[in-house]
Amino acid sequence: MKAIFFDFDGTLTYTSLNFWKKVWATLGYDIKDGSYYKQLFNSAMAGELTHQEWSDKICEKFIEAGLTREMLLDIANTIDLMDGFAETIFTLKQRGYKLYIVSGNILDVIEHNLGKYKRLFDGVYANEFKYTATGKLKKIVGTKYDNKGKADLINLLAEQYKMDKKDIWFVGNGGNDEWVYTTGCKTLLINPFDTQKHEDNTVWHKQLKGVTNLTAILDVIND
Repeated sequence: MKAIFFDFDGTLTYTSLNFWKKVWATLGYDIKDGSYYKQLFNSAMAGELTHQEWSDKICEKFIEAGLTREMLLDIANTIDLMDGFAETIFTLKQRGYKLYIVSGNILDVIEHNLGKYKRLFDGVYANEFKYTATGKLKKIVGTKYDNKGKADLINLLAEQYKMDKKDIWFVGNGGNDEWVYTTGCKTLLINPFDTQKHEDNTVWHKQLKGVTNLTAILDVIND
């Protein structure tokens, strides 16, 4: 069984301001160095906060600012899927790949942007927002599958479906994807962003820069 795991931001979409930053900024918060946003991010990256603790603190600020599901999806409308997305996904399905998205983004946002193409994916893993009956944010359920957790998910599903790691590709673009190579799967870096190891061919086995049409990956993932 063959599978491909995709990151979302900047991989299936056009590179732009990180979506979390967009939400913070849209709600009127400072996102510059020294800001509360940046302090939380640095604490999470340093392991001083668990992912759920980080999510809880974000949730407090988003609730304080009155975030609703409608507001979140309005921000999601600023995201564009990369040109060639549909052709690429259909082609990969025809080649017999199971397709997954594993992202540090938000499930509602990903599913909203995928639209009718969501049915082509065998699983989407991301942070979940929970809402009140009137659509106001009440809780963020942090994903277990970001940063090192992306590798955990690949290992989990490979074991569950008896996949050979040599038959698995991961396609990503950022620093939170750099643990995936430890699984033994094949890794493809496109349009490197916020990654310190983009020239390390142990971490990234293949690399494509300046990708504006997702079909470019089909010549690399051609087995």
